[in-house]
Amino acid sequence: MKSSQLMTFLVSVLLSSVTQAESKVWNRNWRFRRADQAAWQVCHLPHSFSAPYFLGPDFYTGDGFYEKTLTAEETTAEHLFLDFEAAFQFADVQVNGKLVKSHASGYTGFRADLTPALGKGKPAIVKVRVNNEWNPVICPRAGEHVFSGGIYRNVHLVSEGKAWIDFNGLKVTTPVVSAAKGMAEARVKVCGKGATQVQFAFNGKKVTQKVVAPCEVRQTFDVQNPRLWSPESPALYPLTVKVDRSEATAKVGFRTLQFTKDKGFFLNGQHYFLLGANVHQDHAGWGDGVTAASARRDVQMIKDAGFNFIRGSHYPHSKAFLDACDEIGILFWSEGGIWGMGGCKARFQWWNTTCIPPDEKDQPAFLASAETLVREMIDDAYNHPCVLAWSVCNEPFFVDPMSTQDASRQMIRHLLAVAREADPTRAAAVGGAQRGGFDSLGCDVIGYNGDGATLFRNPPAANLVAEYGSPVNVRPGKFDPAWSSFGNDRPAWRSGAAIWCGFDHGSIWENGSRMGIVDYFRLPKAIWYWYRDYLTGQKPAPNAIPGKATRLVLTAEKTILAACDGTDDTQLIVRLEDDEGRLIDEPRAVTLTVLKGPGEFPTGRSITFAPKGDIDLRAGLAAIELRANFAGETIIQATSEGLKPVELRILSKAGTCTDPDVQWVEGKSARTPDRPYKGRYRRNKTASTSAEAINLALNRPCLASSNVAQANRASDGDEKTAWKPAANDNNPWFIQDLEFSFPVKKIEPVGQGIKTIEVSKDGKTFVPQGQIKDVHQVRITLEVGGYLSEIRVY
Repeated sequence: MKSSQLMTFLVSVLLSSVTQAESKVWNRNWRFRRADQAAWQVCHLPHSFSAPYFLGPDFYTGDGFYEKTLTAEETTAEHLFLDFEAAFQFADVQVNGKLVKSHASGYTGFRADLTPALGKGKPAIVKVRVNNEWNPVICPRAGEHVFSGGIYRNVHLVSEGKAWIDFNGLKVTTPVVSAAKGMAEARVKVCGKGATQVQFAFNGKKVTQKVVAPCEVRQTFDVQNPRLWSPESPALYPLTVKVDRSEATAKVGFRTLQFTKDKGFFLNGQHYFLLGANVHQDHAGWGDGVTAASARRDVQMIKDAGFNFIRGSHYPHSKAFLDACDEIGILFWSEGGIWGMGGCKARFQWWNTTCIPPDEKDQPAFLASAETLVREMIDDAYNHPCVLAWSVCNEPFFVDPMSTQDASRQMIRHLLAVAREADPTRAAAVGGAQRGGFDSLGCDVIGYNGDGATLFRNPPAANLVAEYGSPVNVRPGKFDPAWSSFGNDRPAWRSGAAIWCGFDHGSIWENGSRMGIVDYFRLPKAIWYWYRDYLTGQKPAPNAIPGKATRLVLTAEKTILAACDGTDDTQLIVRLEDDEGRLIDEPRAVTLTVLKGPGEFPTGRSITFAPKGDIDLRAGLAAIELRANFAGETIIQATSEGLKPVELRILSKAGTCTDPDVQWVEGKSARTPDRPYKGRYRRNKTASTSAEAINLALNRPCLASSNVAQANRASDGDEKTAWKPAANDNNPWFIQDLEFSFPVKKIEPVGQGIKTIEVSKDGKTFVPQGQIKDVHQVRITLEVGGYLSEIRVY
């Protein structure tokens, strides 16, 4: 599979999502309370503990309790399951007081078999306890995003007969792909017992096999002159498999992937440069609990900017997100949630910690958790043609003490082997491999973050820039690409590059939340328009101008919601305009209110946008997502002092929902309670989170005036190594990028000939240390002939 110069993966896979005919989305009408609350509330999924959430670095950690009743009719099934797409991160499922399932991985799906705890034809109570407290032996141990708890993806109630298709039991590959012929092979895991039939339907052809369950069934299909899948033409072929009452569907995409060390990446035999963005999953107000429609909007915004690639940072993304990538046409780098944080504390129990436990006794349990995460990630997303690689981690070199780096390397080698064994058709990758020799562990594709784009000019394997840019800006921001260390550098051997990052997102680092090219409310910044102009030629809309607004304009992405089961929503946009229809930048507040109907904002029946604050109206624009958990008409009114109110109507349909209360009845239907935003959540910080001094510079990205490939020697924590400028460098300087802004107390450079120490908040303007509170970058200038052996920033 490998050669010294070429690593090729002629892959071809398939599918969108797996569904059962006798299943339904079971998102409506739960009851919920957090452990720090006494009262139960009506709750609809997807749901986050943190909602309403607007970018704060802190969030509730602890237990959250969910309850829902199974009706007598629902329990008549021979076998009954609950399929969870994800719950963060420990979930215990009980039926009638009996534990039926425990799951400890926050980004992957799992099935709970309810049958043993049911009385057939009798109502039953389902209780789910979800806990999101940090645990030293469970992935993820670290990350800069937030880790809100909740059943934040869909739940499905699945009713089966004597034989059925297993959870994620349909796997499809395409072993033959060419312009002349395609072959799809379906493997189906049949559970239960007894004689049954497996019925296949693909591209107009139907095949039936008689089997005895349990068993695995294989079936191949040939397609002459197939339409090949690509971002430019995302052709998909529907596949349906039925077993008794069970049905699984797939959308097969024929395509080949080829990563090479020396010539870059090839799609369907053609050279192809991957250019895209890193994407987190959370949305304004709703936090991580977003709908399938919201996920699709995110993918479409990346595609509309002209990109062809998304890195799923830094955990497995939802089925809806991958469905959208398949159907819209975006290649996807899927990543496991295994990573460490720069400036980490070994025993910091708030996700700002090491990649691997410092205590050797904890490492076997953590390795088991990491392996489970990688296997479940692949099992969930195996059938999506958009997925081009399985990345097992991000920045695994952040460890403390440094002696544990060998253990981290051994873990990554093992996880690469796990990924290849679970799916030999795709590349096994390491994300953020720019330190500690993690790019030399035999991975098939290397992802370099930050300065890794310039440090490594002869990479040992196929590679791409997994992160570049990191602009910190508030909308509208600057009309600039933020190429930074990447510099639009496209050598022949580089497969692609992804900007950090696509969307503003909740971050445990205060300024880490504002690095998107699109803001948290899903309104594009100027940098998004720059890329759209550069990649598609479409010019940006006129900027807002200072002035006095004379009217409000309220629009919706769509005015009809196809379902009211937590899978659909619409984005509302408020504009301030003058009489000529120009966008007006005026500091004023606007309130949206649901006058009638089932619609709701993350804050409940109303939400107010203000010029300053977390729920903001900037440059004449504000936006929010509205949902409805009942079928009916919603009337929304926008008001602002001195302007004429305007109204908008949204119709929500029942879709496939058959709940008896699905139709909204004004004054009678049980609306979820208002959730007024009371400001950012403030956690009680313990001594363990603040007492330990840490070197924020250790293993962080570095830039230098010369000998750039050696610059990281000054931040590797080893005084025996050093950055030495080139002999002809007459103005030597070194920049330490802290990646985020920190309130820096002390800077200690170690070396010879150190002239000045300057700091910057934005990476552009540098001033002497002590003049600004929050520091993003440190610049050291040296005398000619000087060197820097270490830099410590506290």
